[in-house]
Amino acid sequence: MGFRLALLTVFFPLACAGAAASGPGLGTPLPDVATVGVDRRPASLAEVTRGRAALVALWATWCTSCEKELAALDRLQAEVGPKALVVGVAVGEPFDKVVGYLRPRGLRYAQLIDAEFALADALGTKRVPTTLVVGKDGTVRYAGGALDRDALEAFRRALAE
Repeated sequence: MGFRLALLTVFFPLACAGAAASGPGLGTPLPDVATVGVDRRPASLAEVTRGRAALVALWATWCTSCEKELAALDRLQAEVGPKALVVGVAVGEPFDKVVGYLRPRGLRYAQLIDAEFALADALGTKRVPTTLVVGKDGTVRYAGGALDRDALEAFRRALAE
């Protein structure tokens, strides 16, 4: 684990540049992989988003590009209300660090924690930020880097289905 952590500290800062994510192919279903909610309960992204369009943002506390997206994602969830879901997934960091980072920010959108990269590995990307749009049927409709106009347009299309 120490070697993997050392490699990540070298390569992860390079990933936090808003570059396009490699991620899952379009039309593939979200993997049913266990993560943890901020309430410490096991949660699967596939289960959390089931039946609703979703915008999923993979992020990390050290990623400055990710930090810039937090408020926009929170506003987006308020805008779409219960008909859709915005979900943040913190990757590669311990539960307590993520919760300590989130607590003072008072974000209202759903947050999951993928401390061991299980979901990130299943999705085929460890880049942050990574933005996914998931249709109501649970398939990936968009995969990209930082939240941008293309991601928002894909989310609007998924909402209209």
